[in-house]
Amino acid sequence: MPIATGPVPAECWTDIKKAAKEGMEASFRLLENGAWKDPKIEEGLSVTTATVDGSKCHALKAELEIPYPPQSCVAAALQNLEIPIGSSSNNTRFLARKPFWENDEGRQKCEQVAAYYNPNSFATSTEPSYDLYLLVQYVVASPSSLIAPREFVTARHCQELEKGPNGRRFCISSVSWEPSNLTTIFPESDKTEKWVRGTLHAQLYLFEETSGGKTKATFLVHSDPQGSVPAALVNKTLVNQAKALTEIDVCLKSLVK
Repeated sequence: MPIATGPVPAECWTDIKKAAKEGMEASFRLLENGAWKDPKIEEGLSVTTATVDGSKCHALKAELEIPYPPQSCVAAALQNLEIPIGSSSNNTRFLARKPFWENDEGRQKCEQVAAYYNPNSFATSTEPSYDLYLLVQYVVASPSSLIAPREFVTARHCQELEKGPNGRRFCISSVSWEPSNLTTIFPESDKTEKWVRGTLHAQLYLFEETSGGKTKATFLVHSDPQGSVPAALVNKTLVNQAKALTEIDVCLKSLVK
C-alpha cells in the first residue's frame, strides 16, 4: 500500500472534523482522569504511564519545560509534515508521512502556523489562525526487526484554548480516522510493503505558557499497533515516544537564532 496521493474526497471532511473534535475530547479525558503512575524524570523530561480500561496497551504522558513560547512549540510540531518514502531525512522514527487538507486555504493556514516560530519577530509579524484540521497518513518504524512497521491514518486538530493562569494555551490532537470506506481511500498494505495498520486512540500535544516566555509542554499518546505484537513489548517500548517533546526542543534550538 503506497502512501496515498490524495485528494481526500470532499464529502469526507465533515466526518474527519467530527472525529478530530471527539479525539481531542477523549485525549483531555485521559489526561485528566488517567491513573498515572509516579513519573520518572531524566534531564528535565518527566515520563509516566497508565493502564487504560479495555486495552492491553498502556498510555504515556510526558512533560518538559521548553524555553520558547507556546506559539513556537506549535510551529515546531507542524514542521516537515511531509516525509516521502525513502527520504534521506534524519528522522528515523517516521518511514513516511503525508498530510492532506480540505482545500488550499487549509494548507496555507497550516504553513503560516509552521512559519510562526521565531519569538524575536512576533512583535512585527501577523499571528496566524490556530484553528486547523488536517488528515495525516504516516508509517512508523518498528522497535524490533521482527515486527512490521505500523501505518496510521489520523484526523488532526490544532486550536488555541482558553487562557490558563499563566497565559496562552494551545493544543494539537490526533486520532485514527476509521470510516467504513477507509480502505477505498487508503488501501491496506500488500505483501511488498508489509505494513500493519494500527489504531491511534488518543494523541495530544498541550503547550501552556509559563513565565519568561517559556512553555510547559505535555505529550500524551495511547495507541494499539494491532496484529500479533505482544502487549509486553508494546508497553516496554512505549517510553520511546516521549522523545516527541525533546524533538520539538531540538527543532526550535536549530530554528531560532
